[in-house]
Amino acid sequence: KGAGEDISEAEAMSVYLEEKGIARGRMFLENQSVNTDENIAFSQKFLPDTEVSVVLVSSAFHLYRAKRIARKQGLTQVTGLGSPSKWYTVPNSYVREGFAVIKYALCGQI
Repeated sequence: KGAGEDISEAEAMSVYLEEKGIARGRMFLENQSVNTDENIAFSQKFLPDTEVSVVLVSSAFHLYRAKRIARKQGLTQVTGLGSPSKWYTVPNSYVREGFAVIKYALCGQI
């Protein structure tokens, strides 16, 4: 949940999924994290073990780093499902993400 946001991303997505017909009882919400590292770490409590198949859903430009973070945290069966971005945000998003990948690599986070 970012500054000025009333609900967490997990809550917003659960509302969206319910509107699409997914029963709330089928969802596990992780709403304590503030970044991808924490989200993956905190979400692991819902998994039976680290060898279970996991699909990360995020912006397409963010999937490379998210999957690398998950693997660094011990998840072994990780794939990604990326959502598209508005065309006018793509250059900025990929440049920003490129610098984030470099930072994470230099700091040993991926």
